[in-house]
Amino acid sequence: MAAVEDVTVGLPSLQFEAALTQEEKELLYLRGRSHALTASACAQAAFLVAILNDTRQKIIEAKFPIKQKSSKLLQEIPKRDPVLVGIIGCGRLGKQLANTLLKFSDVQPEELFLSSRRPETLSSFQEKGVNCGFDNIKVCSTVHILFLCCLPSQFPTVAKEIRGHLICPVYVLVGVFVFINMCTGMGLQQDEIISLCNTIMFGLGPTDDPQDGISLDDINCDDDTLTISSNMEDKKFFPLFDLGNVIAKQKRLEQRLVDSNKNLRRMFAKRYRAVFDKYATCFWIVRWLEDLVIISAMRKQ
Repeated sequence: MAAVEDVTVGLPSLQFEAALTQEEKELLYLRGRSHALTASACAQAAFLVAILNDTRQKIIEAKFPIKQKSSKLLQEIPKRDPVLVGIIGCGRLGKQLANTLLKFSDVQPEELFLSSRRPETLSSFQEKGVNCGFDNIKVCSTVHILFLCCLPSQFPTVAKEIRGHLICPVYVLVGVFVFINMCTGMGLQQDEIISLCNTIMFGLGPTDDPQDGISLDDINCDDDTLTISSNMEDKKFFPLFDLGNVIAKQKRLEQRLVDSNKNLRRMFAKRYRAVFDKYATCFWIVRWLEDLVIISAMRKQ
């Protein structure tokens, strides 16, 4: 298929900006900021899903170790326990997120579920083997993690529809606790989860000081308002955390991550970068866009 050309190039009167007033043109920086925020949000989501996929694979390999064969040709293929991902709302943000997850997060097309009011616009994803349609309830009751990419005005309707059908976390920017809830649901104990979190999410390596990683002291399990259920009498397990309350009240771990003098932040940044290293150009574009958001905000303060 021939590349689609922009026929408005060199014709100023047909450009988007031509119809704007001078006052409206002063707001054009918001377009760049919107693109940057979208890229940044997709990068964070891709990192979390990649980490969850990596973790689930490590867990299943530990439960079902592969016997080493004398010949590589006879070697068994590792079992796979992938994260099933759902996206409700497939406008510009939803489609970009879907493409990002397929490219960076080791998500196979059959492991991605999309729900849109206009499923006919998802033909490019259907051709790849992605599950597409308009069934919000089916999506949220099938997947391990759900992303809401609908317009804010549609949130109340979508929330009312899927209430009572959710069996998975809805994505919020508290990836550590999404990670903990998933591992708890898979039957892992506290010490196992902390160890996996340090090595897989934060990239704690053999040459790093173990004290630089997170510990049980960083996860406040004693505050009942942070948990959904804490009826497990066995204290070896974490309770399930309420992600909404965690955002509002859990500050200790957040402070460790934003403190530039702490090694935890350095390790996390290195691990974050590693997810995108094989696509180095894309990673630096994301970094540049994230910097653009910061600079744009500072200029308007």
